[in-house]
Amino acid sequence: MTNAISNRVDLILYQQGRFIPVNWLLQEGLLDYTDYQKWLAGDVQYLQHCFTAPLQDIITDLHRVAEHAQRLGLQAEQIDYSLANGKKLYCCRNGDNEKLLTTTYKPASDRVQRDLFFDCSAACTTNELITALLAGKQRQMQILLERLHRLDAEKYRQFRNLLTVREELLKGFSDHRGGDIALLEQELTPLAYELLGECSDAFLVPLWQNLSARYAGRPFDPAAAQSHLSYTALQGLQWREVITAVEGEKDWQKQPLLLFRHAEACCKLRREAEGLTGWFRLLLFYPETAARLINDTGNRLLHGDWRKFRELEPELKVEFFPAWTLLNKPALTKITAGFTAADTDGCAALQLMAELLSAPQGQVSEAKVKLRAGLRQLDTALFAHYMAAASQVQ
Repeated sequence: MTNAISNRVDLILYQQGRFIPVNWLLQEGLLDYTDYQKWLAGDVQYLQHCFTAPLQDIITDLHRVAEHAQRLGLQAEQIDYSLANGKKLYCCRNGDNEKLLTTTYKPASDRVQRDLFFDCSAACTTNELITALLAGKQRQMQILLERLHRLDAEKYRQFRNLLTVREELLKGFSDHRGGDIALLEQELTPLAYELLGECSDAFLVPLWQNLSARYAGRPFDPAAAQSHLSYTALQGLQWREVITAVEGEKDWQKQPLLLFRHAEACCKLRREAEGLTGWFRLLLFYPETAARLINDTGNRLLHGDWRKFRELEPELKVEFFPAWTLLNKPALTKITAGFTAADTDGCAALQLMAELLSAPQGQVSEAKVKLRAGLRQLDTALFAHYMAAASQVQ
């Protein structure tokens, strides 16, 4: 699990430039976005009351994040959450846990500081502008924009561009610059990350949810795979809407991208058996697509195993990943029943491995010898890994 957390931190740093614990909780499905909004509005006393996993598990992971950040030499910064009236919001009752949940990490800055007075004035104005923007206070935004124009003309231009592009998106310019999704992903998102920092998700998620309302009911088209509710809802952290959208499509299990989105949403909702079944199906029937997608996911249950799998000697085909995973997680044999051995070599390997691991350990029966022979005939490399694991058990 430690490697999975490290990989996730690295991916977030690459995509967003900063690791923010609360944003990570939202992206992992450990915190529902609606509950998060209630907390921001002051309707929930402590954010920990909204977590979908045990608090101690989350704190353990954040300790690992802190250790990884230290190894990378990242810069730690404290972030405060507050209501519009300035009243501070708290994530946890416990002070140490509160500190972990409000510590962000980013690469150390080499920025040369400008004149302290003007730099501070522009920074304060920018922070006030971000607060007004997220609160939807139009009049206050205009006043702050005019002040920022005098203090930092370039920063003013960037914020004006951010607001202009957002307005274009909200007006539904679906044919503009490659479509509304392209507009949000390619223009608005990079600008939001640069200007809003840790507040970028609070700005972007509602826009994705706005697009979800626009794409509801549109049938899935593989040639335009992003133009579907399952995609916008995934970006908008609307996990249940993803599942509903996917399951509403005929033969959705024959579309690898729909399989991926469905599996990821199930895992976010802690429907892990369904999620892993979907991932197994993706790996068994669409191995090339799965290999590409698995590197873009923060799936806590698969990422560490995938890294080890890619380092194996001898190497294995991607479609044998589910069968090999059973060696490390024998409990997953219960999700193999829906796959028929005759479908693919990967399915056959999965069934053989499940039967071998379900057989009584410590004795070699005639049936077990036959199963081993079948696995060896199917793939000698996979058989070698099985025998290595079996010898350790014995």
